[in-house]
Amino acid sequence: QALSLGRAASTSHRRGLLSLGLALEEQGDWESARAAFQEILADGRITREGVAAHLGLARTGSAEHVTAQAAEAYRWARQLGSAATARTGLEAGLVLLKHKLPEGADLLRRSATELAALGLAAEEARAQLAMTHHGLADESLEQPLRTLFRPEFLSELTRSLDWLLPFLLERQGKLADPIVHETLCRLVRELPRNVHRVVLSGDLTLAAKKAAVIALASGGPSAEATLKSLAADSQAEIQLGASRALERLRPVDAPALLRIYSLGGFEVYRGEERVEESAWKSQKVRYLLACLAARRGPVSEDLLIEEFWPGSLQKGKQNLYAATSYLRRHLRSESGTGDYVLRTPTGLTLNPELPRWHDLDELEELEELLALDPQDQDVERILRSQRRIAELYRGPYLDGCYMDWAITARNRIEKEVLDALVRLVELTSRLERHGETLEYGRRVLELDACCQQAHLAVMRALMAVGRPEEAVRQFDQCRKVLAREMKMEPSIEMLEVHQRALLSIG
Repeated sequence: QALSLGRAASTSHRRGLLSLGLALEEQGDWESARAAFQEILADGRITREGVAAHLGLARTGSAEHVTAQAAEAYRWARQLGSAATARTGLEAGLVLLKHKLPEGADLLRRSATELAALGLAAEEARAQLAMTHHGLADESLEQPLRTLFRPEFLSELTRSLDWLLPFLLERQGKLADPIVHETLCRLVRELPRNVHRVVLSGDLTLAAKKAAVIALASGGPSAEATLKSLAADSQAEIQLGASRALERLRPVDAPALLRIYSLGGFEVYRGEERVEESAWKSQKVRYLLACLAARRGPVSEDLLIEEFWPGSLQKGKQNLYAATSYLRRHLRSESGTGDYVLRTPTGLTLNPELPRWHDLDELEELEELLALDPQDQDVERILRSQRRIAELYRGPYLDGCYMDWAITARNRIEKEVLDALVRLVELTSRLERHGETLEYGRRVLELDACCQQAHLAVMRALMAVGRPEEAVRQFDQCRKVLAREMKMEPSIEMLEVHQRALLSIG
């Protein structure tokens, strides 16, 4: 148990450092971001967080270090498995191409093929668009753009805008395309702050600025600040177009999408805007929102008082009223179309009429789909669902919340995810997809270090790809964990694979 807790603490620490580094990078504090990334790498362990740290160092480092950091990220990813390799190839390729380094094109091509084979929809869409952007392909943009606008992939869309938006504006400026125009108008309405930042970066041609003005004209009040800046542009044509667009702006009745991430750290976004930690009145207010988001339908106010403010019923009612008012006020849609938190005769609930996405909802829907008779489902569809579960599960549900209801939910969700990952390891092993077996077997071991089934699958996959030395190390790791935590020896099957590995080494 002590070993499991130590491993969990180490993983949690790396995740925390990665979140910090990414936040600092987004804020432009690259020096501090690099310090966080380097601390992740200090112990030299090849982990998913370590791969992300190498990529972070590639993005924030000087040009002469980009190639080395991108190459190291890719090397580590190949040790982890197929999905990590494909995703890292995409990210490394984009960083290299940003610096006009030719190695990026090969990585991008390879990752596009691998992502398509793995059915990783968001990354595949990004790869397709990047290939077209860099002249490596000339495919239709419609399907990948529609994919990235799905609520569950909005974060992937947002972090692609630095290169995607200029590409779309330049393309539209040269040759009008209704699909691209529709995309630009949606970006203006749904991600106005990011659009403002990119459009005013100073890197756009006259044609691209014209396309931006046309799209901004449909953006309503959220486009006003960008149009005002363009009305003061150095080019008279842009000044005139932006001024006319300002005169024609009309309100847009479109409530912002509420995105809730509760698997791992708790994060909330209203549209593109992240609700910062400092904006929450208290931890209980945050977790009240999480509790409402996790329940399907209204939750009794008496039950909420008992869970959050036990003791005095009257004081509990006052606290619940104050917390509910705070949530309504801070999450209220700018369009005034309604509150996200509703009081009904049977309790409190999130407004079903307003757009919302919750990672836990998607996870549970996928688990319900997988619970259907496997005979009625295509194998590739099962694999896609299981991979998506692995992608969604960034860490324990509401990590850091120790309220009874959250602990109960956390334990249940972890068990369900573990079961899904074990089935994924079984299926990829049976299909001889060794890279995936390696990756997802190790994901299982992050949750259950004593799972002999996962240890055995990883050992067999390592043997299949010609890495017997690592198979021996995997066996040694398993034997130590089992001895310390369960006072038992590895199975006969593991002993047999271990013996074959030793013979292979010679």
